Amino acid sequence: MNRKDTNRREALLRVKQFGIDHPVTPANAGVTALQTSIAAVITQVDTHSGDQDTGRGLASGGVRDCQRIAKDLRALMRHISDIGKTLDPDAFPGIAQQLRMPGNSYQVLETRGRAFLEVVTPIKTAFVDRMMPATFDEDLKDLIDEFAEARERKHTGQAEQVGGTAGIGDAISRGMRLARQLDAILKVAYANNPSLLAAWKSALKVKRDPQLSASATTPPTPGTPTVPTQS
Repeated sequence: MNRKDTNRREALLRVKQFGIDHPVTPANAGVTALQTSIAAVITQVDTHSGDQDTGRGLASGGVRDCQRIAKDLRALMRHISDIGKTLDPDAFPGIAQQLRMPGNSYQVLETRGRAFLEVVTPIKTAFVDRMMPATFDEDLKDLIDEFAEARERKHTGQAEQVGGTAGIGDAISRGMRLARQLDAILKVAYANNPSLLAAWKSALKVKRDPQLSASATTPPTPGTPTVPTQS
């Protein structure tokens, strides 16, 4: 949850607590309904915040697993590719081209890994004769499957995080609209009670974070290289 949403959530919490500490007398159905709705919004915000955090953790773990598995997968595929380049092209036509190493894309790595497995399975002996482990094809399949699962976890986590973030923003915006409706009523209710009116306005006010210093907001130097992302 970003600082803006955190500050607005805190305001909604104060609004909720104010209603508990200072119930309107006589009771007003409109005020009660708004207070109940604001309490429900806070619960929704907290649920979406949990989804956001869970998704962030799942995505982060998936990213780390992708990096680790991709390294091992590329290393094994490199050995297979190198051997493929040395095989007799008459006995194994097109083998070198079929076992070309992929680029940096995770999607291409997974696709090419499955192509490698399809190519080497029927000619496994040629690779084992050149000192590849007897289980290299099984190892390749296991790495591909693990890599695919890690990518799925990453994408699932990212989707959950994005959904949680969107849900937080939507719920808090609804909560603030409800609080403004409540404000219009309570300003009338407390028109002759300056101290209670001031307490209400203090509860409703959304705090602002201090402005960042100029040095902290200085944009990066033009031409600074960026790190490409992988999917």
